[in-house]
Amino acid sequence: MIDDLVFFLHRYENTEVVVVKTGPGQECGAKGTELLIGHYGPQVIINCGVAGAIAPPRQIGDVVISDRVITFSEAEGDWSNEGYSFAHPELLLTALQTAAGFHPKINVTAGTILSGNDVICSLEKRESLWVRFRGQCVEQEGAGIAKVCHAHKIPWIVIRGISDHADEHVQHEFKKNVEHAAHLSTLVTYEMIKILVNRSSLSR
Repeated sequence: MIDDLVFFLHRYENTEVVVVKTGPGQECGAKGTELLIGHYGPQVIINCGVAGAIAPPRQIGDVVISDRVITFSEAEGDWSNEGYSFAHPELLLTALQTAAGFHPKINVTAGTILSGNDVICSLEKRESLWVRFRGQCVEQEGAGIAKVCHAHKIPWIVIRGISDHADEHVQHEFKKNVEHAAHLSTLVTYEMIKILVNRSSLSR
């Protein structure tokens, strides 16, 4: 345990894999990433978890892989774009190659992931986010993780399983689907790790 966060160490073949649960929100994501980098010096960071659907085609059980993450906030009833970061292209390609081998009933797509500290729990807000940003899904940690990785020049990518529709039914849907959605995003992450450990390096 480091600063109240628990780190799990696992060795896959000759590569050490470190897992940390950061907790919700951009600050928690950033803190966990800083500690991970400071104590273990990772070459690559993959953030997996769950998210609410924003794009109309996205359904519960889909998996979204970030091509970029947009930081957003709400002020006076309007959405503000507070910056964006692009995922590492080699990691994006690897994630898509990994997803191509998945069961055909699991829909995996690449696109924009929206990251903010507020939980989106209304149809009106979900639709307005779609109109404003054309994001695939919304979550809370990705922006904080991306910013820290960018500062340290560490390749990163965010993977999210869709657990809910980010509307008035979010609490019920989240509780019902969170384990399955998390399992799907973890599967993509695990298969990516198996590919990455066989590469000698990843350009930054």
